[in-house]
Amino acid sequence: MCGDAATIKKKAFVNVIASVPGNTQVLMDVVDCHGQMVTHGKKDASFIAKVFIDNIKLIDPENEYVDMISFDGGSNFVKAAEVIRTYAPQITFVPATEHIVNLCFSDIAKAPPIQKYIAVHSVCYRVFGSGSMHLPHALFKDQSKKFFRKEIGMIRPVETRFGYYFYALLRMFRLKQVLLSTIEMEKFENAKLKKKSFVVKYISSPAFWDGLEIILRCLYPLMKLLRLADTATPAMDKLKFMVHKVNMAVWMSREAMVNAGFDMNEEIPDEDDEEAEDEYDDVEVGVYSDDEEEEGQCENTKRKTFDCLWKHIEYAVSNRIDGNLNHDFAIMAMALSVQPDVRQYKMENLNQNHRSAMGRVLENMYPHVKGRLMGKLKLKFFEEFEAWFLEHFDDEDVRHHK
Repeated sequence: MCGDAATIKKKAFVNVIASVPGNTQVLMDVVDCHGQMVTHGKKDASFIAKVFIDNIKLIDPENEYVDMISFDGGSNFVKAAEVIRTYAPQITFVPATEHIVNLCFSDIAKAPPIQKYIAVHSVCYRVFGSGSMHLPHALFKDQSKKFFRKEIGMIRPVETRFGYYFYALLRMFRLKQVLLSTIEMEKFENAKLKKKSFVVKYISSPAFWDGLEIILRCLYPLMKLLRLADTATPAMDKLKFMVHKVNMAVWMSREAMVNAGFDMNEEIPDEDDEEAEDEYDDVEVGVYSDDEEEEGQCENTKRKTFDCLWKHIEYAVSNRIDGNLNHDFAIMAMALSVQPDVRQYKMENLNQNHRSAMGRVLENMYPHVKGRLMGKLKLKFFEEFEAWFLEHFDDEDVRHHK
């Protein structure tokens, strides 16, 4: 079960969503919080907990089957999860993956070199992608069709979802040759356009594209993790595996990123022409402040400053991703996965710490089972797990695992 606060037509609501085998998204309830706001001034933990406990009672009167609840990092929801567990101790709280990954991207986007790339993309989008400047937009579309045999345009980021800035940068990198071809066209060179010198300066710079490639290689698995969290297909069994790939990509990019010499004191590039602000105010340059982060996020979010972009990214991933997504449920799902791309990782990495995490999941799911009975339950589970393991993996894999 999961949920979140929502604002619909200026009214406060809390939505409740359940997930069951065969149906991953069942809208259980949308609760109007008007009365709560008038009486208490906020949606506090006790109110949120009552909303979810009422829905648990509705679908699970015997309080046996609801085993997991997922919220974002808002302090009121985290405290509500603790209250819910007093009613249903078999429930495990896990942070919402999509929210955590977006917060990680938000942290990464605060680094000056990243802000520079976002700012450049914002201007390039205004010139070539938004359609507000007709000639460069038409020339860009024409070149896109020539390169891809269909029109592929730039992506306008969603400001409330920071990961989409990086999707937009990835698309921009894919369109590198289209952009280079467009600025070399005679019609573009002869045109009198606002921001022309700005976009030409960066698009024609090999160093700009080399730096962007290094950043995208480092963060591509993190983008795939966000995509995994966005999908409607159950994917908990891939979470631990994808977190591993995110960490590997960050570590493998260390040398290239350090050698690239990204300037952490770099100023955000100026747009050259301030008069254009009113005309193209539909897209803001990507400069962020702490005020944009929601209040009461997960506790381990204290910001640090670094003299190296790689250290900045590594800290953000360690703080947000490793600190929140390597939970016991993800480990249990990984261990029980039959996905081919998870299998090799499981064979090489499954260890006693993972087995301990699996044991904790069993303890949470069966809180009424204590002492020797829990020991027998764990023994039975791991006997069946080993039998399944032997059945589904070939002899070479099993020998390697042993």
